[in-house]
Amino acid sequence: MATKKYEPELKAKIALEAIKNQKSTSEICSEYKIPSTNLYDWRDRVLARLKDLFVEESESARKQRILAQEIESLHKADLLGICRSSLYYRPIINNESEVANLIQEVYLASDCRYGYRKITAEIIASGVAVNHKKILRIMKKMKISGLYCRKRCNTSIKEKKHKIYPYLLKDLIICRVNQVWATDITYIMVEGKFVYFVAIMDLYSRYIIAHSLSPYLDAGFCLYTLKEALKQGKPEIFNSDQGVQFTSYNFIMELERANIKISMDHKGRCFDNIFVERLWRTLKQEAIYYYRPNSIRDLNLIINDFVGWYNYRRRHQTLHYKVPADLYYYK
Repeated sequence: MATKKYEPELKAKIALEAIKNQKSTSEICSEYKIPSTNLYDWRDRVLARLKDLFVEESESARKQRILAQEIESLHKADLLGICRSSLYYRPIINNESEVANLIQEVYLASDCRYGYRKITAEIIASGVAVNHKKILRIMKKMKISGLYCRKRCNTSIKEKKHKIYPYLLKDLIICRVNQVWATDITYIMVEGKFVYFVAIMDLYSRYIIAHSLSPYLDAGFCLYTLKEALKQGKPEIFNSDQGVQFTSYNFIMELERANIKISMDHKGRCFDNIFVERLWRTLKQEAIYYYRPNSIRDLNLIINDFVGWYNYRRRHQTLHYKVPADLYYYK
């Protein structure tokens, strides 16, 4: 009878469960249908290598180790009759959506600082072969660039005929729930197309009061989100950027009817709305890039799960490790 093979990822997962000691050996073996000898072996191998994570290596030793690995790889290639250049093969990604996701991941990890050259370098360093011209072309399509320009996706294009309100948050001390709400729009590429996500956040508690997803970048889904948020409460100040969605007549009238002060970011100043920008980074790094949705339906499920987790389970260091819902509802 042939020996059953297990993927390395599965072995690591099972070994960690054994180390956590939250389940008995029999429970783990029964769940994964493995013999106890395998479980003990994988657990012991992981424990034996843990100490290596804390061993500091000198620069000269590191170089010698890398050189030895290179020599060993070349020797094996010669023995197997494999072309040496094949050892340095990097996969090429031709799917534009996948490249766009890589770009967004690196761009957000750099706090929106990197331009196309550094993003290209990061992607190549991750083991993917890509051309800087392709990165630049896709970044232009995504409407993003490095910090020197701060151009973003065209979610914030303003319409000149609409009134622009002053920025009211400068030097303002935010010390209570419903003092300031803020909103913004981000974009996510799914099935080769952009889908737009809007959220309204209470800045004191970081609680996401309302959110919506739409395949169209219009004022309608933003107005709907605002109305849903106002069912839960009313802020003293409502802050947004100068995008046409937030300067539209219906959106402004909804705020004015509720006697809410309107605040708008300065042109090109995404840091005026830094808390919502951080939300986008968290959403994409901890949900979108992790699950890789293949459809708008999948994306909607992922976002709904993320918002529930973010509001009720995610602890924030700036909130003294409380969750947003604790502050918003139980202050």
